[in-house]
Amino acid sequence: MNCSFHKVETSKVATNEASKTLNLYEENNAMKILAPATQAVTMSSREIAELVNKNHKDVCRDIRVMLVGLYGGDEADYIRSANLRYDTNQGVICQQYDKNNPNGWEFLLDRRHTEILITGYDVQRRAAVIDRWFALESGSAQPQLSEMEMIAAIASNAACNEKRISAVEQKVEHMEQGTIPVGYQGYSYLQATYGLSNAKSKQLVMAWSVPHKKVPHVAPGGQVTQMSVVLEESFGEALHQMMKEAEQRGSWWYHPKMGRFSITGWKDAA
Repeated sequence: MNCSFHKVETSKVATNEASKTLNLYEENNAMKILAPATQAVTMSSREIAELVNKNHKDVCRDIRVMLVGLYGGDEADYIRSANLRYDTNQGVICQQYDKNNPNGWEFLLDRRHTEILITGYDVQRRAAVIDRWFALESGSAQPQLSEMEMIAAIASNAACNEKRISAVEQKVEHMEQGTIPVGYQGYSYLQATYGLSNAKSKQLVMAWSVPHKKVPHVAPGGQVTQMSVVLEESFGEALHQMMKEAEQRGSWWYHPKMGRFSITGWKDAA
């Protein structure tokens, strides 16, 4: 008795859903420049000047006078000093916030030095600065970033997102190159091609020890999951053997290892 199958044409599951995961940027992502959690909170002399309603140059002079009182020397020693960060144990930093402006320098003060500075200010000015510190420390406000800090933060964000995009692209590339080994097929394909239900196909695989394995699979939505695949040639041989031994009972078939089952497209050829 010769046997043949009426194979049904099927299409492979598309993996283009995975490309959706490449949309890692929100529209406003580039504008969200947040200071790292480990970065010490500071207040700039420009911000202090705005809060206390004084000229920035006057606030800078107040800071230099404070530094002379704390660490000695002359005011000139603290003008654009590269060693200021170390002399004050990271408490005060002098930096150029505008590279295009030779006079675009500012001080960054930690809380201790800020409080020492405003001790000589009137109560309303002290209150404005202290309220700002509470906002900074509570996270409801972000420290002002210099031009260079903003550029560095943007570059850091771009690098992190580039790494995430690259990782997802590699996953998509692996799927497009064919993660399913040559000669293996999924159960949906086997059911459509050979006419045996998904559940009975799995039962056949186990009963006849057909080679099978799990491989990565891009599910709808782009999520990578595990997919069971079966060596198609061995599956077909096992199915032929099973059908030779099976007994037809009306529109159903029966086999001791399979129980009662139906199969679509199976034809007996004389």
